[in-house]
Amino acid sequence: ADAALAAAQAATAPLPARAELEALAADLPALWAAESTSDRDRKRLLRTLVADVTLLPEPDRTKLRVGIRWHSGAADELTLARPRPAYERRRTDPATVALARELGPTMTNAELAAALTAAGHTTGTGKPFDRVAAGNLRYYHRIPAPGMLEAGELTVSGVAARLGVTTNTVHYWISHGLLPARRCHDGRWAIAFTDEVEADCRARIAASRHLPRQNPDAAACCGDERTVNQVADRLHISTNVVYYWLQRGYLDARHDPAGSWCIPFGAEVENACRQRVADSTRIIAKPHNN
Repeated sequence: ADAALAAAQAATAPLPARAELEALAADLPALWAAESTSDRDRKRLLRTLVADVTLLPEPDRTKLRVGIRWHSGAADELTLARPRPAYERRRTDPATVALARELGPTMTNAELAAALTAAGHTTGTGKPFDRVAAGNLRYYHRIPAPGMLEAGELTVSGVAARLGVTTNTVHYWISHGLLPARRCHDGRWAIAFTDEVEADCRARIAASRHLPRQNPDAAACCGDERTVNQVADRLHISTNVVYYWLQRGYLDARHDPAGSWCIPFGAEVENACRQRVADSTRIIAKPHNN
């Protein structure tokens, strides 16, 4: 044990001379910033000097009071600027927003991004503006955009509402080249919806047996005809089952002018459907709402 202790003491670097220690203590910033000082050494240095730190109440929410008690017995009090929240530090400069408000109503997002970058402005994170960043700036600060639609054009949602189909159906037609459209400055689709285009879309709807509808109950049914939802409610089954029957030809049906299904649902058809439900091991009937 004595030999091990002697070896450990011999391997330990000797302490600096007193004069050298006093010089280091007189210039603590240099010691703190020295490349040879590790983070572990900095923590030890703080523990050597500071006994405790106390955060004190401060009425001014932008300020922070800090009380420091040193191991020597002395105490200091510092008043510091409170760190700003992350959303404030990343907030776009007001001068940038002002220029965007001036230029935005006459420029596309790409043009606005180029103009802001050319003027030396950056985003709140210090990055150059691109089309997406300019679009986000426009949206957040409600900066008007130049007119999107030309005469006779509709948006995707406008076409869907006009035809009584879902927006997914319209996007499918566009992506498969069935419905010509152009990209607007904000990335949305503009569709030239002429009478010929509308007639073509309605013919496509009439020829399809499985297009999802926005409002199945809005069908213009006559006599003993029922909508998909009404048939499903009557039989206490899922509407998916009714759509499946329509797709497989188990039910006769027609499309109304808006493209919704109208199903002739007399007593004979209803009895056949109920028998199909009873014979199936995969259809789960919904509970009756009495």
